[in-house]
Amino acid sequence: MKGKLQNAFTNSIGPGSLSKLRKNGAFSRFMECLQRDCEIFIETHDKLDSFLEHYKIIQKQLMDRKLLHNFIERIDFHSKLRDYKISALDEYLPKLFTGYNSILEEILEDLTREIGKTVSFPIDEQQFEALTYRQKESILEAEERIQLSYNQFVGVISGLINTIFFAFESSCKVSCSLGCWEFAISFSTNNIIQHDSVWKTLRKLGKIAQQKATRCERCLMDEGCDFEIDFEALANSYCYAIQMRMLMDYEIFFYENSEIWNQVTEYFKKLREIIDCQKAIQNKCLENKTHGRAN
Repeated sequence: MKGKLQNAFTNSIGPGSLSKLRKNGAFSRFMECLQRDCEIFIETHDKLDSFLEHYKIIQKQLMDRKLLHNFIERIDFHSKLRDYKISALDEYLPKLFTGYNSILEEILEDLTREIGKTVSFPIDEQQFEALTYRQKESILEAEERIQLSYNQFVGVISGLINTIFFAFESSCKVSCSLGCWEFAISFSTNNIIQHDSVWKTLRKLGKIAQQKATRCERCLMDEGCDFEIDFEALANSYCYAIQMRMLMDYEIFFYENSEIWNQVTEYFKKLREIIDCQKAIQNKCLENKTHGRAN
């Protein structure tokens, strides 16, 4: 079994996994792991020969059971869902950062006019004490405005972190359905598919050492489920993405750590690249399909 990429952050997708991210320096290590695994998947996503052969077997089995039409419809649905969310992300993420930076510039320009000099935040304590009472008041007011603007920025961007996660999850559902027979059956019959099922299926495709609950119990082609595409890296990336979403939804970490936004920007970039790679895999698998329409 593979397992070379497993680390402290890839053991669980439950809310309890956030405890590891609360430790000093943990977020930087988390982001290093995330970027590494994203890159590994991106680098291997076009090694398609074994995966395509495997999908052809799944496709034939679905056709024999008269499920292929439903299967393609579900792929079309999740492709649209993914693309709608990515479109919103492409439109509003740059505007959000630009708008926030414009607000900061306006606050600092107002402060410079009020106190007659330029200051940088956080302001040095000795420099602050040398100011007049009125200048100090102006700086404190500016700090309050900056903090409020930052809190509002984090609150809005939390929605986009959710948006890119669910776009990524739709892509992962499609990837699982193309590579896993058991998942394809559930997918094509419109069953509700939980986060845990997506993660465990990606782990199965990645041949990560599994507990009994994640073993293939009714797969027709387990022996052929071994790919050059690094699904272990993709499974890890899904784990990181759901933890990132929970960290934003359930914690105040992002409100209290304004220095981490360069890393968060990289997170959006890498997840978008992975989604594009999964889309390329999907299009290659379905390029000759006769049921439904590829997106």
